[in-house]
Amino acid sequence: MRSAALVALLALALGLTACGDADELSKKDAQTLTTSREDLDDALDTEETLRTSKAEAASLRLKVQKIIGRGAFENGGKPDEFGLAALGELRDLVPSLVLERGDAVVALDTAATKEFVAQAVSDPAAALYLPAKSEVDSIVKVTGGDDVGPETKVRGKQTVSAYLTGAERDVRPVWPRLADRLKNARGEL
Repeated sequence: MRSAALVALLALALGLTACGDADELSKKDAQTLTTSREDLDDALDTEETLRTSKAEAASLRLKVQKIIGRGAFENGGKPDEFGLAALGELRDLVPSLVLERGDAVVALDTAATKEFVAQAVSDPAAALYLPAKSEVDSIVKVTGGDDVGPETKVRGKQTVSAYLTGAERDVRPVWPRLADRLKNARGEL
């Protein structure tokens, strides 16, 4: 009888630890957070460039318009060699306007590009809002997993809580609503 109770307690203890938070994110989730943070930083860097120099903002907008105006994106499907070359040029100018899969540039983010062209000079934060929102969406999705807690490691020593705190801090001056989403995600861990 005593050994049956011991087995039951052991099974309960194992079940409780299995329901806890993961010690570390999966490799895929950690890579998603790393990439999202890099892409969010690209959006922040571009927004700063636009905000601090109207001349640079006008120049970047004109360069983007010229690349788009060459017609390399008119086929609507998978980019051909000219489309890929144009995407590479855009990636060098404004990384937030292209969609990537791994290290490969795969498509033009048409909605983000439209907003960039419309807002680059007049409202830099609005010009990069869509790409920033997309990255925050990815971050919130990954950190909202059932097995993710505040002490879950992203990679190495950084915790999910610290990751979210850093992202929130950097985003808040430009996109306060997105920063609030990151803060809420941290609070829900």
